[in-house]
Amino acid sequence: MTFPEVGDGDPDGANILFELLVDRSPETYAAWASEYHETPVDVAAVRALLERRPLTPEIVAVLNPDLELADLAADISETGYPA
Repeated sequence: MTFPEVGDGDPDGANILFELLVDRSPETYAAWASEYHETPVDVAAVRALLERRPLTPEIVAVLNPDLELADLAADISETGYPA
């Protein structure tokens, strides 16, 4: 197995990934998600999730109009996210 040299910048992408974890900014995450998913991501909806506000049908619709809150029941139960 060959590993990249230490001076090669960010060869494994860890700096970018950890930036999202350390920053915890809704704006940073929304910008990343918008680029990654190639569609705009609503900053207010991301802020609501990061603040662990209860998930509402409106927030779900803003983030994914193809889903309804009921579609996420198993995921919400499994993660313990407030509904």
